[in-house]
Amino acid sequence: MENSSGIVQQIHSTYGFWGIILSTAAILLLAVQLYYHAGYYGTLGRRYLRRKKPGQEGGQPHATPPGGISVIVLMGDDYWYLDHTLPKVLAQEYPDFELVIVEVGTTEDFTDRLIVLKEQYPRLTVTRVDNDPRFPISNKIAYNLGIKAARYDNIILTTSDAYPVSPKWLGYMADGFRRGDMVIGYCGLEKNDTAQGRLARSSRLFSSVRYLSAALRGRPYRGIIQNLGFTREAYFMNRGFDYLNMNIGEDDLFVQRLGKTVKAAVVVSPLATVRQKQWGGRAWWWEKRKFYDVAARYYPAWIRLHVAGEALSRLAFYAVVAALVAICPPELKIAAAVLFLVRMLAVRYTLWRARKVLGEPGLGNSSMVYDLYYPFSRIWLSVMGRLRPAPGVWR
Repeated sequence: MENSSGIVQQIHSTYGFWGIILSTAAILLLAVQLYYHAGYYGTLGRRYLRRKKPGQEGGQPHATPPGGISVIVLMGDDYWYLDHTLPKVLAQEYPDFELVIVEVGTTEDFTDRLIVLKEQYPRLTVTRVDNDPRFPISNKIAYNLGIKAARYDNIILTTSDAYPVSPKWLGYMADGFRRGDMVIGYCGLEKNDTAQGRLARSSRLFSSVRYLSAALRGRPYRGIIQNLGFTREAYFMNRGFDYLNMNIGEDDLFVQRLGKTVKAAVVVSPLATVRQKQWGGRAWWWEKRKFYDVAARYYPAWIRLHVAGEALSRLAFYAVVAALVAICPPELKIAAAVLFLVRMLAVRYTLWRARKVLGEPGLGNSSMVYDLYYPFSRIWLSVMGRLRPAPGVWR
């Protein structure tokens, strides 16, 4: 007993009160970070590496299709889509599907072009909606019209600024309907060699790992509108999209409600990935994040606490490690550096496996830079979202 008391006194005299407190805090915060990154977020990579059988995450799709698929996309006068993406969608190696284009306020020239294309491609279905400036059509209303016009009961939503990277994309997404009435896929940003472009891609990767891992654990809280599917029955059983006074929420608020009544299937494979164009630089990406972040205020408490818990524990870990390096003896400085390195290696390994699953090469260093930057940007985004709300969210 006296020996134990002597050891405690020696540790206290050597490292002091703050040295002991900071060291203990660093170890506890590291444990929290490892729970998130090596444990919770690591689900994505583990499922992919372990499941290679047909019909499971990471495996090849079944040869026998589960039924017809209706892919629905909204667009205005988007000639880029017609020239670039339409051929990739219509060339999908899937035996029974249609592409439903919902025209919203297009010009006569664009409509004439679609009429010609419709005669050439029997898989193409076109629904036109006149957009009255006094009563603008929301995306939710337009998607609803497309769902009603769809020929098949299995629905895949996408956008006009996204394109599949493989002719097998639709086969993988369709196979997800064997495992659930809601199918959640991945959409990465188009490759951009600028520093901001790589950070934007890393941001999309981090957020996707969070929601895909939650869905794999049976707690879906969001998907991505560029690569999201559900059955028509599930859609109408849940009375369609909610939050009709908002111009967002189709891929998160609606997914949360849908996830309470149906099972979600996650489709992860480089061949099942779609990519979204990057239309601008830092300002474009910042405004986009701020716009969609408004919906997060209406997430259930457990989601907000889970996401905020990771960011805040990461920020606290950085602060404690910095304090250890700044004010503590050399051996504690070394220990702090080792703890910091352990966390970085765990994050890098988790992201390496996720990038392998999702087909995101070349983001190793950029993702680690974003990992350091994220907690500060998250706080700044929340503050600026309140002080300068993004326009166009509310109808």
